[in-house]
Amino acid sequence: MQVVWYAWPTSVLAAAGLTYWLYKAHWSKSTAWKVAAILRFIALFLLCFWLFNPRWEGNTEKSESPIWHVYADVSSSDSTEVIRVVNEFKDQTSELDHIQFKYWAFSDAVVPFSNRDSLNAQVSRLDKVNQHIRRLNSPSKLALVISDGIVNNGQSILNSSESEKRTGIPVFTKGVGDTNVYPDLELNAVLANKTVFSGNKTEIEIKARAQKAIGNTVSLTLNFGGNETFLEPWSITEFNQVKSWKTNIIPPIKDGVFWLEANLKPVSNEKNTLNNTLRIPIQVKKDVKKIHFIYGETHPDIGAIKRALAGQKQYQIKTYSEREGIDFSGDVYVLYGVKSRTLLKQISATRKPFWFFVSNQSALRTAIEMAPYSVKKSVRLTSNFQAVTPRLNKEFDFFNLDENRDYINLWSAASSPLVVWQVPQAKIVIYQNWNGSETQYPLAFIHDAEAVSSWFLGSGIWRWRLNEMRLNKNANQFDQWVVQNVQFLSRSSSRVRGIEILNHQHDVHAGESLEVKWVFRDDAGNQVSDKNFEVVASIDGKEQKLNYQIENNMYQSYINAPSKGELRVSIRAKTGEQSSFVWEVNESTLEERNTLADHSKLREWSKQTNGMFLGKSMDLDDMMTLAQKNNWDARVLSVKHDWWSFEESWVFLAFIFSLFSFEWFLRKWLGKI
Repeated sequence: MQVVWYAWPTSVLAAAGLTYWLYKAHWSKSTAWKVAAILRFIALFLLCFWLFNPRWEGNTEKSESPIWHVYADVSSSDSTEVIRVVNEFKDQTSELDHIQFKYWAFSDAVVPFSNRDSLNAQVSRLDKVNQHIRRLNSPSKLALVISDGIVNNGQSILNSSESEKRTGIPVFTKGVGDTNVYPDLELNAVLANKTVFSGNKTEIEIKARAQKAIGNTVSLTLNFGGNETFLEPWSITEFNQVKSWKTNIIPPIKDGVFWLEANLKPVSNEKNTLNNTLRIPIQVKKDVKKIHFIYGETHPDIGAIKRALAGQKQYQIKTYSEREGIDFSGDVYVLYGVKSRTLLKQISATRKPFWFFVSNQSALRTAIEMAPYSVKKSVRLTSNFQAVTPRLNKEFDFFNLDENRDYINLWSAASSPLVVWQVPQAKIVIYQNWNGSETQYPLAFIHDAEAVSSWFLGSGIWRWRLNEMRLNKNANQFDQWVVQNVQFLSRSSSRVRGIEILNHQHDVHAGESLEVKWVFRDDAGNQVSDKNFEVVASIDGKEQKLNYQIENNMYQSYINAPSKGELRVSIRAKTGEQSSFVWEVNESTLEERNTLADHSKLREWSKQTNGMFLGKSMDLDDMMTLAQKNNWDARVLSVKHDWWSFEESWVFLAFIFSLFSFEWFLRKWLGKI
């Protein structure tokens, strides 16, 4: 019993006091008066004790029929066969009156079977079923999962630790679908920049897989903006083989979003051809950036950089001396050997990006004073420059240089000052090698902050381009390095004020769960997270509002892609700013792109939980034999552990009422009422 310690003495004293006050004059008259007094005492004691809310700990037992839960996979790849199997199972178990059956449907979630039409049938989540089974309580004794085993989302259903493998409810699994392997070609990915500039050549990569197609030669076709291109044929020589193509495409001249579509021609007897095609949207811009070259002294390096940018139509180049003063109309500044601290301060004040070449002693003194990182005093000889060779920093990933890093060995020495900047490793683009020995000293680095900048500590890069031309008959790698630097700087010059949508997904399939990310930048370009937004998705002209959350100053929202067509998302700030974008949906769903049934995980799941994997037929007899052996079909004695109080017992209430009633009749019989 749970009650405060003073409930007993208080109740005894209160009951005794009230009884004594009422019966002190009648106690000695007769036995009947004594009985009435005792009844009054007991009734008053119980009534007073009740006021302290005593509670008793107790168990209630109940015998129930066991519950078997049946989970049916209604995702689009196998829903028809699964529903047939469920109906067959209902017929086979219709006479098992001693077992309760509960039917559930699942795809992206688990719901009662009768509500299966509310599910997103284009996604399959076995982990949702696993979570549902783990939450089941008595009298649930067994689970049956009917699925083709194709999982396109979620966590693993298999337990990693030995302690979890044989606990909980046994899971029986029934495999459906076609497990036969047919010839199949699949496009896994089309990789390209999300945004390109009109007229500029851009590189893309296509990745594909072939299964059971040995001896076939496959053609790959690209279509971008109405222009069709045939790539190198693929001769398939292995049962499971992968292939990648790299090529360049030239975007259309006009602005807009254009689809890049890759298509593999099907092979003979290929059952599933929906995964032979893959499309991604690419935004084409005609933005022209003004690149201003300002020099303190003329140098062939300037000509080498300008020649590297010559084929880039999105850049307008202007060249002038620092003595002419700065033209503030530029978007990006290349400062070569600039000696004036005032000019560098003026550019820094505008927060416009620049590329600073420390090519002479005057520029070096300016850089030491104004560079974003300090120098080591132990290595600071401002009067000396020496020859160094470049070594690419493999940890640098602010912009993408060619994966083949050996090309930098083609570049010859540059002249660099004997000054060492203390730059974080992640910001170093190129290291210095001294007389063939590797150092951790930077030769080129970037600074990514409100004022973005790139720094080259030296001169003589014209020799790099010349040497590459001599050896390769082209300067593709040098030109790429220059373009990547300028693109990095020009992107920062276009930093969005207000809402900036970070939409990085290319492959949008029907029914896929999509993540919308955006940030809000104030007038200075800084991210803030104190804004309120209205997020609206429009599908086939019907609008729905989306919830969002904030994480690390970034706003996030989620939505499922429609089955086909256009998905438009609009984000509006309460202060008036708004932005929107459009996703075009690939009509082939994740379910349709992979139709080969996979029963391996279903088998392992049943094995881990002491269940059984069922074959082509339902094998109900085998299932019942194992269930009877383990008493999974026996009635369940459920014990409910709980606390109860006086008012929950009608016996107690009737007893108090009878005590007061009997005492009242005695007093009336004795003539006192």
